Amino acid sequence: MAGEPMIAVADPAATRRLGTYYPVVRDDVLIVVEAFTPEDAADMIGALPEA
Repeated sequence: MAGEPMIAVADPAATRRLGTYYPVVRDDVLIVVEAFTPEDAADMIGALPEA
């Protein structure tokens, strides 16, 4: 997503209520984006400043 390697973490019972978590690692920083759609997550990740 947005050029970043990632893993999507979702609990099917809670996805509609909480969305899906998308962890992104940049250097030694873990960023977790919570979104309802992969497209929204990609937009958020793409808006993050470069390391």
